[in-house]
Amino acid sequence: MYRFIESIRLENGKFPLLEEHQLRLSKTFNHFGHFNPFILDEVISVPEEYLNGIFKCRVVYDLHGKVSVEFVPYRIKKLSTFCLVDIGSADYPYKFEDRQWIMDLLNKSEEDEIIMCRNGEINDSSYANLVFFDGDQWVTPKHPLLQGTRRARLLKASIIKERIIRDNEIFNFHQFKCINAMISWEETPVYQIGQIKKTIS
Repeated sequence: MYRFIESIRLENGKFPLLEEHQLRLSKTFNHFGHFNPFILDEVISVPEEYLNGIFKCRVVYDLHGKVSVEFVPYRIKKLSTFCLVDIGSADYPYKFEDRQWIMDLLNKSEEDEIIMCRNGEINDSSYANLVFFDGDQWVTPKHPLLQGTRRARLLKASIIKERIIRDNEIFNFHQFKCINAMISWEETPVYQIGQIKKTIS
């Protein structure tokens, strides 16, 4: 049976992206033929010790109503080296709990992080969506492996734009960010394109 996960930012007792997480959860249920998704706000109860500071609320669930919720501290990853990795026909359209194939690619790369490509098109990093700065605006790949909640919010606010980004044009950009639900736009580290190595198989 499939198990899915939502990693939700809890910031001083509030969930800034809960609407986006609920939408993704509901789409997951609907895709697999289940039309009565649970409501995140009804299954999450925040203990008093997590009301101050930033924590990851980890919601693991299946399509039959089994849900577990835990809270863990969150620290932004420190990354220095990246490489492009061709993932072939692999896909990750829903937030499955099992991400072992992605972790295997990361471990094989021997770099801090990977930038996954498919058919010559940039998709995602191992744990985040990507945005690239072209000197004028921030753009994100039009076809990420997973539609991230932070990405959705930034697109809606017109802070970032989406378009197809080919692997052979990535070095035309200046900087990039790895964005996910746990990191606000303002606190997301900015990396230099020179930190990316060319494709490895």
